[in-house]
Amino acid sequence: MELIELKNLTKVYTVKDLTSMKDYFSALLGRVPEEKFFAVNDVSFSIAKGEFVGLIGRNGAGKSTLIKLLTGILTPSTGEISVFGRIPHKSRQQNNYKISAVFGQRTQLKWDISAYESFRLIEYMYGMQHDRWQFNIERFIKMLDLSAFIYKPVRTLSLGQRMRVELCAAFLYDPEIVFLDEPTIGLDIFAKEVIVDFLLEIRRTKQATVLLTTHDVSDIEQLCGRTIIMDKGKVLFDGNTAGIAEILEMGILVEFKCENKEVSLAPMPGKYQVTNLPHCLKIGGVEKAAVPQLVQAVMGQNRVLEIKVEPPDFEKVLKDFYASKIFRQA
Repeated sequence: MELIELKNLTKVYTVKDLTSMKDYFSALLGRVPEEKFFAVNDVSFSIAKGEFVGLIGRNGAGKSTLIKLLTGILTPSTGEISVFGRIPHKSRQQNNYKISAVFGQRTQLKWDISAYESFRLIEYMYGMQHDRWQFNIERFIKMLDLSAFIYKPVRTLSLGQRMRVELCAAFLYDPEIVFLDEPTIGLDIFAKEVIVDFLLEIRRTKQATVLLTTHDVSDIEQLCGRTIIMDKGKVLFDGNTAGIAEILEMGILVEFKCENKEVSLAPMPGKYQVTNLPHCLKIGGVEKAAVPQLVQAVMGQNRVLEIKVEPPDFEKVLKDFYASKIFRQA
C-alpha cells in the first residue's frame, strides 16, 4: 500500500533580482526583474507502508521543502501529491493525527513542564486508549533510557536527553508516517547509539513509515534499505541503498589472512586494487559475482587462515557519487 505518492511535484519561488542601485529604483516604480527558483523540481516517487527511506542531499537540495510539502505546510506550484490518499495542504487536520515529525534542534514539547507531563498531553490530544499509552510509554522509557530525567522540565535537558524524549513523543501515539529531520545531529556517540537502536527496534516491531533526512550517512546505512538523493530540487537517485555503489561500479573489499608470509596471486581478469602485506592480501573493487572465483584462486595458491568480505564504505560511495558524471550531468 502506497502511503505517499508524488507525481511531477514542483515548488517554485519567485525571487526579486535586486543586484544594483538601478534595480532598487526600478522597484520603486514596480518594475523589478524576477527570477524563478525551483526548490523542488519535477519530483516523482512513492513510499509504501512500513518503509524506512533515507533522504540525502547537500544544503539547499530541497529536502526540507519536500517535507513541508508532504506535511501540508507548503502548497505545491505544480504536480500531484498524495498522503493517505489526500492532498496534504487541504487535509492537514485529518492527516496530522496520523503523522509525526522531529525537526532537529526544534522542540515539539512544552518547554517549562516535564517530558512526562507532555506525554500525558499527547495521550489526550490524540485520544489514545490509556492501556495503549501505558504500554508504549513503559516500553519507550526502557528503550530510550529516559527514567533518570523524564520528570525534569524539558528546558533543563541536554541535547541528547531532549532528542530522546522528542523521539518518544513522536512515536508515542503510533503515527503511520514519521518525518525525522537530523535526529542525531550534534549528539555524542552514546546518545546516538541509543537513538539508532531505538529506531531499529521501531522498524522491526512497528508498521510506521519513516522518511529520514540526515547528513550522517551512517544513520542511512544502518536504518534505511532505500535511499533518495536530491540536489538542486531534483531526484538524482532513488533505489536500494547498496545500489549506489553498484551504479558507480564500486566493488567489494576482500581481505585474506594467510599462514605464509609472502602471499601470492596469479594475474586475473578485471581491474582490482591489490594491497600485498606480510601474511595479508587485500583486494578491492571486486564485483559480487566474482568473489567465489577470487576466493578459490587465492586459496589454491596460499594457506588461508581467515577471509573478510566488506562492502564499500558508504560515505566514500556518496562522495564518489557527487563527483561522478551521473551527478554532474543531472
